Amino acid sequence: MTNHQRTLLAIDIGTSSVKVVLTDETGHVLASSFAPTAYVTPDDASELSREFVPGELWDTILNLIDQTLQSTNITGNSVAAIGITCQRQGIGMLDNSGKELYLGLNLDLRAVFEGAALDEEFGDIVYATTGHLPSFFFAPAKLRWFQANRPDVYERIATVFTLGDWVAYRMTGEVAGNETLAGEAGLLDVASGEWAAGLLGELGLRTDYFPTLTAAGTSLGGVTKAIAEAIGLKPSIPVVVAGPDTQCGLLAMGIVERGSVGVVAGWSVTAQAVTAAPQPDTRKRTWVGRHIVPGHWIVEANAGDGGNAYRWLRDLVFGTADDAYQAMEGMANNVAPGSDGLLALLGPTPLDLSQPGLRPGGFIFPVPTTFSEYGQGHLSRSAMENIAYAVRGSCAMLEEVTGSAISNVALCGGMTRTKLFNQIVADVIGRPINVSSAPDASAVGAALIAGASLSSNPDLAGLAANAPTTLTKVDPQPVAAAEYEEHYGRWVEAQERLKGFL
Repeated sequence: MTNHQRTLLAIDIGTSSVKVVLTDETGHVLASSFAPTAYVTPDDASELSREFVPGELWDTILNLIDQTLQSTNITGNSVAAIGITCQRQGIGMLDNSGKELYLGLNLDLRAVFEGAALDEEFGDIVYATTGHLPSFFFAPAKLRWFQANRPDVYERIATVFTLGDWVAYRMTGEVAGNETLAGEAGLLDVASGEWAAGLLGELGLRTDYFPTLTAAGTSLGGVTKAIAEAIGLKPSIPVVVAGPDTQCGLLAMGIVERGSVGVVAGWSVTAQAVTAAPQPDTRKRTWVGRHIVPGHWIVEANAGDGGNAYRWLRDLVFGTADDAYQAMEGMANNVAPGSDGLLALLGPTPLDLSQPGLRPGGFIFPVPTTFSEYGQGHLSRSAMENIAYAVRGSCAMLEEVTGSAISNVALCGGMTRTKLFNQIVADVIGRPINVSSAPDASAVGAALIAGASLSSNPDLAGLAANAPTTLTKVDPQPVAAAEYEEHYGRWVEAQERLKGFL
């Protein structure tokens, strides 16, 4: 690629890592860099509290941009636009001078008690308005925490927005709120697309700290001269807050038609079905959100920390060497479907999001061990099967809530780097799946949305329909798929039997 050809830059702040990805205009990844996501527990808050240190996170982002550009022969002059995506539920608060009062991530659970109180008194209206429960994950409960525990900070809040909006603010100096991200933070009336000011007022919270809302594909302005000079970019490059990492992944996989389901198998595992209107669940088990594509909504079934559970197994049993994941896959390939009866219950399962809490888990296998020959490969394969079972259960929940059969399933996320996992998912759900060739599909989606913003009339629906990210079809293996019917049933039964054990 020559330097006169346009490239796109994406910033993705995830739960486990911060990534910067450089693509061409079609979404093909040219270079990328990442660093572990770092956060702290403040001394003056509970041990469940987690915060970013704004200066440190910002330095990480700038360093990754520099590393990514330096790793190629492409200069910053070729970058035409910057797209930003991020984890959901992360929010920032600024004072009147633009200084950060708080920059939180999705793992910040300081508002557990405030959230429980909100759900007990206002759960029905919170879900009807925002489409999200339990409240302790979301911004209103965190605002209540500051109101009760840090009233001096609460009174100084001038702006509340999301983590992606904060990155754009640092890049451009402009303050705005992304519509879809606001929905995932519990701050949006999911049906109208407006700030949920009426709800917040009913919850006894202020409503005067929200900036103007913008839709995906809207340029917030250009990179400031100081930032551009610091990282070797042209000044005034358009900056776009693309939206949540999950919805950006949907766009990159072409998930835009009603009945389509996108599964993002990263640190956590989510399954999102596209709908033509908001579709809440009468039992409040699923979330309702807005798609990045205008006029489209999503219903989400969440399976919990799938990739994180698999990483935990790697660290515990296989170590942290660079080739540990490859070793796990190699051993698992030598184990038959069903892992010779070994069941993993490591966390991933279709979650009832109205009833969060700890669940029993572990590995279940026949004893005494004298008569078994279980090894590391069995642990690896059963852990992958656990996630695949959770995906199947989540898809079944989506069909129940939407009342519509799933038309197609696409898969992306870090777990897709393991080809055996992709095959297991196809075998377990018993249907073909389309797997993104780019594990970092969320960042690719953000880059493509940034590119679309260069048009006077961005067509995100058309962008999604063209599925710029190359998808690979994975067909189920008939024999394995038949065997997994029994294994999946055993896993469901084990989940049911263990309920209430803790």
